[in-house]
Amino acid sequence: MGKGVNLLLVDAEERIIDAFRRLDYSESARRALLPGLFYVPPPAQPKPSFFRTDPETFAAMAAAADRAGEADKWLLDTFGGLSPALCRELAFRGWDGLTARAQELRDRIRREDFRPVLLSRDGIPKDYSFIPMDQYGNGTQQTAYPSFSALLDDFYARRDRQENLRRRSAELTRSVNTALSRLRRKLAAREQELLATQDREKHRRRGDLITANIYRLRRGMTAFECEDYFEEDCPAVTVELDPRKTPQQNAAASYKLYNKAKTAAGVLTGLIASAREEEEYLESVLHELTRAESDRDLADIRAELTASGLIRQKVETKRQKRPAARGPMRFISDTGFEILVGRNNAQNDELTLHVAHRGDLWLHVQKIPGSHVIVPQREGEADETTIRQAADLAATYSQTADGDRAAVDCTPVRNVKKPAGARPGRVVYTDQRTLIGRADRALAERLKKG
Repeated sequence: MGKGVNLLLVDAEERIIDAFRRLDYSESARRALLPGLFYVPPPAQPKPSFFRTDPETFAAMAAAADRAGEADKWLLDTFGGLSPALCRELAFRGWDGLTARAQELRDRIRREDFRPVLLSRDGIPKDYSFIPMDQYGNGTQQTAYPSFSALLDDFYARRDRQENLRRRSAELTRSVNTALSRLRRKLAAREQELLATQDREKHRRRGDLITANIYRLRRGMTAFECEDYFEEDCPAVTVELDPRKTPQQNAAASYKLYNKAKTAAGVLTGLIASAREEEEYLESVLHELTRAESDRDLADIRAELTASGLIRQKVETKRQKRPAARGPMRFISDTGFEILVGRNNAQNDELTLHVAHRGDLWLHVQKIPGSHVIVPQREGEADETTIRQAADLAATYSQTADGDRAAVDCTPVRNVKKPAGARPGRVVYTDQRTLIGRADRALAERLKKG
């Protein structure tokens, strides 16, 4: 129950037996809810009821409204009996036609034309309604139910399950976010160091100018003027010297700074590339945590992070039975072909490198974390419909937002290799063709049931 909801038991004379939330006069000056008192209904709202307002009155009120404001806010402030979501549904097409849409809603309710609908985003239940909602577009999936009881049972069961998983995965999420923040700070520092090595040529040029003019230099000089033959017109430049060093030592010091910066640039470039790969891997783990559906998924991710050295092995005080790892998600395309989708990075490796055959098709979204998708072809080549649906699944089980499109690479498994020492899920591939996939949770649910 929400904090603004109460539940009361009353007798035949409307006398309160008890209340779920008791209110005395100190908490509510107008209305107390205590055992023994007669029940007094809440005071009527000053707003007119939306459902008792006739079309002519509604049209006149709408005509007098300030059209510069939002129509949904006007509905919510003017009428009683409407929720914010229902106001947005009536008004998301604007002021034009608002009176007709309002009357359609009243007529629908009088006919008791109710359709229980669950609204979910990225597979997570967000809200429910008694009519389909058009205001959310393709960003939200809508699932119809045979009854409101079935709808509410499923909504709260799924929401509680998601919340419980979120709490259980909070420790892993916190560990990964901490590692990611630390890595990004280190990456920023290394990029700054690499930027400082970009002007290393000035040290080599200084050494060359000192060497070219060394015949006229002597120890103790603080600077000398010469022609800069690195420039087109050979302008005169002043080269500073360390008077404590000989000309040869000044030249050697410049070459040393140049070589040090050149070596550092090569090392830093490799470290930055490695850090970028590590960043991509950690982002993929965060994506896995948002997609985890059970304790077994969390156990697999924990094992993966432990094997990667990102978290420590838990010390078990007693023998605990580890949940058995699940196999890849299985889908059947509209033309009857099997499609396999990895649940996490470790399973992506297992699916691509050990389960799939060399002639099977491998698909993955470009440049963002996501699942490996395999289309087995041992019983014949997959048709274009299956490949297109596999590309949609690759987009769906990636960081692509639902309804958005993403570039998906497709190539035979024989062209996919894992670099030595690479993190789980990291592969390289060649000879791919690129398709455009669309993240579609509804399609995924339908093909999974198929």
